Amino acid sequence: MNLSLGFITILFLIIFPGVIFRRLYFYGEFSKEFRSNYNLITLIAISSIPGVILLIITSLLYNSFDTINLDFIIDYFKEIKSNETKPDDDTIYPITLNEIFASKIAPFTGLLYSISIASGLVLGRAVRKSRIDTKFKLLRFRNYWFYLFNGHHTSFKKLKGIQPGSNKHLFTRADILIGTGSDSTLYSGIVVDYELKENDCSSLNKIMLQSARRYKTKFGRMLSKDIPGHLLIVDCENMSNINLTYVSEKRVGLLETKLPGIIPNIIGTTLILLIPLFIFEIEKIDWLLYEWYFDLPWYAMILSYLLVVEVLTLLNPFRETDDGYEWNGWVYYVIKVIAILFTSVLIYWLS
Repeated sequence: MNLSLGFITILFLIIFPGVIFRRLYFYGEFSKEFRSNYNLITLIAISSIPGVILLIITSLLYNSFDTINLDFIIDYFKEIKSNETKPDDDTIYPITLNEIFASKIAPFTGLLYSISIASGLVLGRAVRKSRIDTKFKLLRFRNYWFYLFNGHHTSFKKLKGIQPGSNKHLFTRADILIGTGSDSTLYSGIVVDYELKENDCSSLNKIMLQSARRYKTKFGRMLSKDIPGHLLIVDCENMSNINLTYVSEKRVGLLETKLPGIIPNIIGTTLILLIPLFIFEIEKIDWLLYEWYFDLPWYAMILSYLLVVEVLTLLNPFRETDDGYEWNGWVYYVIKVIAILFTSVLIYWLS
């Protein structure tokens, strides 16, 4: 099969980088979305979109520190193909093939594929870590079950209010009805993992349940039974419906953590460690302000240390009350700033 030079160029500069980007963008739980329900032609077509964008970005970036003329390189290879030999040195191409490859082609393609790999690795994870995909449907992955099983669907615009946003999701309990009619069986348990169908990332293949129970109707009575074992794998091929229950706990606020108590300790320790610097002059500290400090009278030196205390305590956004910790209000910061300015002016006047 004869491949044209144009097709080879598009293949290496657009399609391959686009395929690499998409393969790395869809990672982990979303890896099957890379080629779900896509034939080869469709996969190439949708990979061309990020491929073109990556080529443009690479060209702009590469041309910022070097120049590459793709038309010149393509014409060069056309000349080689038409003559079936390398152009002579006295032709319009004074540069050899090895020189073109080493100085232009290799650096440019290396940068192109590096950007493809880096952007694919970073962007997919950045979208998921920032959870921006729960805010904008355009960025949402097609693996809808990931959002449902992990409780991230509560950030969807149409599903807000199902579970209070201030609560922390612990786990999801699923009730799965397999089959229909009298042959149906209900399995219930905690969802620990799941598997999607190979060519359809929106359909469940299997669900792994922990602490599973089985419910079945016999002789008009609902019978339940604990299923022994650590993990039950439910085949979802004949799943009729699924009911999800979210177990959560109240999310601990920042004021209820240890941080409000740690910050004053850090500030206090820092102030203690700074005391020797205010008593003994360190010759290795060659700061004009530090040298000026030791020329001050003793009472101005004390005020200077108090000024440092005011500045460092300004960094503590919390205040302790009888009921715990609260955020410092704007009045606190205004008073602190006034005290710092007043102390600074007083030190300058006393000097």
